[in-house]
Amino acid sequence: MTAGPPAGVVITPELEAGLREPTPFVRPLPAEAYAGQGRPSTSPFGVMYIGEYETLWDGTAVAVRAHARALAQANIPVFLKSFSFSSVDQHGNAQPAFQGLNPQVKAEVGHLELTRPDVVYPVIKHAVIQDAEHLKQMVMPRGAVGRSLEEQTRLRKQIFDSTILYTVWERDRVDPGIVKTLSKVAENWVPSSANAKMLVRSGVPYDKVKVVPHPYDPADPILNLRRRRPDTEWKKFYSIGRWEPRKGYVELIDAFLQAFTPRDNVILTIKYTGGTWPGYETPQALLARINSDPALLARGWSPVAITNRIRLIEGRFPQGAIQALHYKNNLYVSSSHGEAWCLPAFEAALAGNNVCYVPSGGVEDYLGNGHTCVAPNGLVPVPKSYRWESDAEWMGYDQRQLVIALQQAQSPTVTHDRPDSIALHRHTLGFIGEQMRKLVIRVAQGFPKAAEYYAGLSDE
Repeated sequence: MTAGPPAGVVITPELEAGLREPTPFVRPLPAEAYAGQGRPSTSPFGVMYIGEYETLWDGTAVAVRAHARALAQANIPVFLKSFSFSSVDQHGNAQPAFQGLNPQVKAEVGHLELTRPDVVYPVIKHAVIQDAEHLKQMVMPRGAVGRSLEEQTRLRKQIFDSTILYTVWERDRVDPGIVKTLSKVAENWVPSSANAKMLVRSGVPYDKVKVVPHPYDPADPILNLRRRRPDTEWKKFYSIGRWEPRKGYVELIDAFLQAFTPRDNVILTIKYTGGTWPGYETPQALLARINSDPALLARGWSPVAITNRIRLIEGRFPQGAIQALHYKNNLYVSSSHGEAWCLPAFEAALAGNNVCYVPSGGVEDYLGNGHTCVAPNGLVPVPKSYRWESDAEWMGYDQRQLVIALQQAQSPTVTHDRPDSIALHRHTLGFIGEQMRKLVIRVAQGFPKAAEYYAGLSDE
């Protein structure tokens, strides 16, 4: 999603390349750095990675765990820490951390909770930003108050210089207050090229914006799904996400009913959470509407036929159940107006399924041949219910274009033992971890001893 650059900012090919490639620079040596507390030291230096990682099925938590693992796998000591020290159970209820991590989460990152470096530098903060005030409070600790104005200014600069932010965005611009804080930290990591370009267009210095995509584990069982025998008789569409305007599920169901009839070998499954959003049709209201639509009845879509071909499943699923969805279906649909990455579509591609997608941001970075793109219709205003910038926009599309894409989408016809897309090859834990390591060493130039230590570890 792109919009015209304000204040004369132009994305040149050289600038676009710079969003991905680190360029060397040196920051002044700070007088202080974060010091590890509590348990005996495990290393002289380390990176503190802060994010809500405890919930098993939450997309942000999955991303935090994956990136922390990738950096640790690149031989950088990583101390994983949470903002809230809580997780969300399958019913949507928050659980305090003292009740213990989910066994699967503990197996993934439990060892990173035990890392205790003598000095923490830099700090990576990974979060979904609500607004400018939320971002400012997240970056600057409440205790960052010096005894004098000069000391406080120095302390605040040290904190900014040692902070890396990992943020995700699903619109075409951000508030100037957000830009102000993003411009002060050492670096801003985002998952996709679209996010990087958007931040630069919004005014964040391009040398502070880097694309750090979501990684996958080559040992992930989801890759075994690529070996299953393709079902070429049926188009089994599916989608996973929150029921909200951004995901476009109302539009998807309407398009599906227009694209096909009960005589076609097609089915649509949507696994969703939520179900209510201000001003957006609920699943119950949508079903009542389509079950009594004369035009659909004329096409053969009786209530029984709709029930047989459209499955709406509400709830939070563990990873095994999500993988079962990838296994039973073969055409993932991302009808979203805005995606920083779209983890379910990424996993669908890893599983060997084809994807029908709106070019809404992150998906374009990792989908290669064999996938179907919905022709976009330019940017359209974001509903006010999101409480984002008053003039924020995201990708729009006509229902007819989604209908055409669904009809053109083809289920996979061959099996692949490994991800065949060049883009997917460049998203392993090892590949992304190495990229993160280089960026961390770059930022750690502000504390040369830490940078030297990390560089030495990478050579072991």
